[in-house]
Formats: sequence, C-alpha cells, structure tokens
Amino acid sequence: MRDYTLHIGAHKTATTWLQLRLAAGRPKLAAVGVDFEPMPSFRAAFTSGFNKAHSGLPDAPSVAAPRDTLAALVARGSDWLLLSDENLIGDCRSITRSGRLYPHIRRRLDLLARLLPHPPARVVLTIRDYAGFFPSAYVETLRFHAFEPFEALRTRLRLDDGLWVRVVAEVVARFGTDAVRVMRFEALEPRLPALLEALFGRPFDPAGLPDVADRREGLSATAVAALAEAAARGDARPPRVLATEAARRYPRGPDHPSFRPWSAAETARLDSLYAAHVEEIDRRWPGILI
Repeated sequence: MRDYTLHIGAHKTATTWLQLRLAAGRPKLAAVGVDFEPMPSFRAAFTSGFNKAHSGLPDAPSVAAPRDTLAALVARGSDWLLLSDENLIGDCRSITRSGRLYPHIRRRLDLLARLLPHPPARVVLTIRDYAGFFPSAYVETLRFHAFEPFEALRTRLRLDDGLWVRVVAEVVARFGTDAVRVMRFEALEPRLPALLEALFGRPFDPAGLPDVADRREGLSATAVAALAEAAARGDARPPRVLATEAARRYPRGPDHPSFRPWSAAETARLDSLYAAHVEEIDRRWPGILI
C-alpha cells in the first residue's frame, strides 16, 4: 500500500488557505505522483463518520464505514496520498469550552490509529503563538455557536496544562518522531517549501500551487462587539447567520482591526510561554521542527 501523509492541523494556522491551494493545484501534484484528497470530500467521507464513532453515544455508528473509506483512499492511485483535516484532532469549541488545547486528542488519536490501514509516512502539525491562537479559536467558535464573552474563556484557560508540548507529545506517542513534523505558523511563509516537502514526501516548488484567497469570512473586533449586542437584545437567528452578517458589515481592515483581547503584559507573558514551549519541543524531539 502506498505512503501517505496526515495533515492534522492545527486550526487557525492557515489550514483552509493551504487546503484551497492544494485542491486548485491537484493536476500539478498528480504530475509528480502526489494525490490530494480535497478536504471537503475527505471530511464528508471519513471525518464526519470518525467524529460520530468517537462520540461514544449509544447510537454512534460502527467504525467499519470510516475504516473502509480510509483504506480505499490509501489503496488507490498515485504513489503518495495527502489527507488534510484539522478536525481529526478536535475542534475550536472543545478548546474554548475547556480552556485546554485539544482536550480529547489522546482518545481521538487512539481511535484514529485503529482505523488506519497502516501507519502514515508523515504526520504534520502546525502550531501558533498563544496570544494569536486563543482569540482566533474563540472567534471561530462564534461562527457556529451561541455568543459567549471572551472573558469566559479567559477564566478557563489552562496555561499550566502543557499546551503545544502536550499536543505534540500525544502525536509523537502515536506516530513516532521519525514520522511527525511540526511547523510554526509564524514561519509558514519562509519555510513553505520545507512544509510542502514534509507533506508530499518530496521537494516541490510552491510556485506550482495556484494562489487563492481564503474565502472564509473572519471577524473583526467590531464584528465581535456586534455579536455581543445581538446576544444582549435576544436576537434568535442562528449563530452562522449572525456571524456572516457581522463579518460583512464590519470586515477586518484598517477601520475594523482583528479581535485582540490581551493587554500588553498578557501578550508578553503568552509570547514568552510560547517561545519556551517551542524550545522544549525542539529539545525533547530533535529534528521534529520544520
């Protein structure tokens, strides 16, 4: 069976932008022996069933269907397959509800390992600075769930819980240091060729991928304030409708900056913690950082 890569996220690290570029560049990837399964079809065919099986509810479906789907994907076509879905390790809602990074990652990876036809050649994860990641995860949650003020997440944050070090440790425990590669979000642009080589198992010029605009509508600080006002007046429209309207009325830009809830002192503390964790990842697993 052919080699394959699992690109498992994380959220809010340009995954959608990268997935769109990979989908647009499928013909060029195929020419060098790389098969990319577009994220929407992979999520529909596998991740949705995987999520239901992971739920553990009495009516949860059998793991047979997602296992068979994954086996069929790995068995077909070119000599290298790339599968990408950040929801494999969890979602933003679980982060904002718990204050922990991917609180169910161990159980999710255990189930995922049971479904894989054979171990992946590569498992790629991108991490991001905490001062940027937590507000972005919060804003992402607002697109799908009822409004909750950021202060609720702030009070739940578990900054003593290992954060990215714990997440990387769980991934390494399942797949080994030889397979796992970690990219820092802030280094994505200059190291994009190295990221693509990790994903494809061979060098690839980024110029071979069409550039695309991320069509997802983000939320500015003004848009978040508008959602707070809508919640206060009891607007009962679905969160997705409210978030889309707020993003359209108050698009991110010079007039409506990104949502940044931290003070300068808090940002400095979070940046220092992230730098220390990057150093710890590099020290504990030499060669894992791209």
